[in-house]
This record gives sequence, C-alpha cells and structure tokens, in this order.
Amino acid sequence: MAALAVLSARDGKRVFTVREVYVEMLATGTSYAESTVFKTMQRMKDRAARPPYAQVERGATGGFRLLGVRS
Repeated sequence: MAALAVLSARDGKRVFTVREVYVEMLATGTSYAESTVFKTMQRMKDRAARPPYAQVERGATGGFRLLGVRS
C-alpha cells in the first residue's frame, strides 16, 4: 500500500501496473518476488478482513487502482 501511495503522490496517477508497484517496492528494499506482489494485489480486489482495510480494482488499462484505505 505504501508503494501505491508514493506512486500516486509522485506521479499523480491513479492506476498502476504490478510492475510499477514492484519497482517502487524494490527501491525501498523489498525482498518480495514480483509474483508475490501480483498475487497480493489480486487478493486486494476483495474486501479486506483486517486492518488496514485497503481494496483495489482493475483499471480499464489493465492496471490496478487503489479504492481506499480505512483503519
């Protein structure tokens, strides 16, 4: 979620590809594989069961859009 927030603030975009999110995570030192990031973003399409409650949806261009975060 932090990578999505950074990308949104820096680039002013609302839809991001998994690759863009992964590159941002790499810049902050993540050890997660790109496939793990993709699977996590796929699961984020469902309503979160525990805080922080974040949800994404598929954008028209094939990327993901962060719908919102609730605590």
